[in-house]
Amino acid sequence: MPSRSHDTGDGERISNPVLIRWFYLAAAMLCVIGLLNVYSSTFYMNLENHVSPYNHVLRHLAYFAAGAAGWWTCRYILSLEQLRRWKRMLTLPIFALFILVMAAGPVVNGAQRWFYFGSVGIQPSEFAKVVAIIWAAACLSDRVKEGRPVSFLSGFVHYAFQQPFHGKRQQWTDVADGYVPLAVPVLFAGFVILQPDMGTAALILGFPVFLYVLCGAPWKDVLWSGALAFCGLFLLAYIEPYRWERVKVLFDPFAYASDQGYQVVQSLIAVGSGGLTGQGAGEGLSKFLYLPEQYTDFAFAVWSQEWGFAGAAVVLGLFCVLLCLGFSMARQIPRLYPALLVYGLSMLIAVEGFLNMAMVIGIFPVTGVPLPFISYGGTSLFTNLCAVGLIGNAVNFGEKARAQDERKRKLAELVGEPVSLRKLSGAVFEPPQAPWERR
Repeated sequence: MPSRSHDTGDGERISNPVLIRWFYLAAAMLCVIGLLNVYSSTFYMNLENHVSPYNHVLRHLAYFAAGAAGWWTCRYILSLEQLRRWKRMLTLPIFALFILVMAAGPVVNGAQRWFYFGSVGIQPSEFAKVVAIIWAAACLSDRVKEGRPVSFLSGFVHYAFQQPFHGKRQQWTDVADGYVPLAVPVLFAGFVILQPDMGTAALILGFPVFLYVLCGAPWKDVLWSGALAFCGLFLLAYIEPYRWERVKVLFDPFAYASDQGYQVVQSLIAVGSGGLTGQGAGEGLSKFLYLPEQYTDFAFAVWSQEWGFAGAAVVLGLFCVLLCLGFSMARQIPRLYPALLVYGLSMLIAVEGFLNMAMVIGIFPVTGVPLPFISYGGTSLFTNLCAVGLIGNAVNFGEKARAQDERKRKLAELVGEPVSLRKLSGAVFEPPQAPWERR
């Protein structure tokens, strides 16, 4: 569980202000890669459709500008404490968007996931991923602060068998209260399943569950819940023919190369033909109407074909950097709520990237999970940049909390000693030392 106090000396760690700058740099590099890849993967398609070859890249730039504004707002304008207090109000617009999609959203390729304002498509499930993490982090930090147990199944099992749990006999209200951090994510996931989009629904629910684990949920709960989740996902895949076909394609895509496996086969051809250094920027052949969704779900295949294994390794490495930096920063935040936000949002960005790349190379079923910062899509880009802003906000909050704790510690050391104005002012204001006092 993330600690609420940090006792590692400053000399033994790289400070979070340094780490967050590297985090921003890694995200910015992915955005640049995404911009290059969107142009390369769409210019021929646009020419075939008799529109400007710069059509998609200009739209992507507009989405990036909106995302940059969202990043700035989440980093410098929003208050984490306000987000914590307003978590209920924050969920209402997401529910409204889901209802709007169900009522007025067009059906595209058998899925009803978007609605449009003019030519701009909005996908509410992208917003739901972030709001679900905010909700779970706020609720779980409150439970830990109040000393209430965090568990998935133990409370329910003890209630069913009328046994005390953490020294208290469970009532049904206690059991229901234990699932409050998952209530909103479950509802969001339910809406997304109806669209249908099982992969995104699993992500919306999965990251809050991960936060339960960080807050000390018993390992037996984690194992049993994981087994139940696997069985549930297997059942959902089996009862829906198109999902089950995707599972079968996963094991032998070339046996279905003319229909269900066509997309995966073309993706494997694109990735494999890139070799070590690629076919050259803009020179990949698969984007010439061979590979479907080459600028959205399968953007990584185009990048790998043109930049080879080296370029693919750079993208994979950047997502690994984001994950490692996010976890390093979260570990050093001395307050649970912002630490959980950084853990959850870092996982959201990195795991989405890993799953998309796994899908492209044929080791994960085809889902609607985009490649963060690289796949074309306004809602995804905007949401991920807002997530980066929230991570920076949480890190800044943690640094202020660390400075406050340090001032309190220094003041506490003065207790029992003669009052010294020099020591007191130094503890509060930390004035610079005179040259002869420096070592």
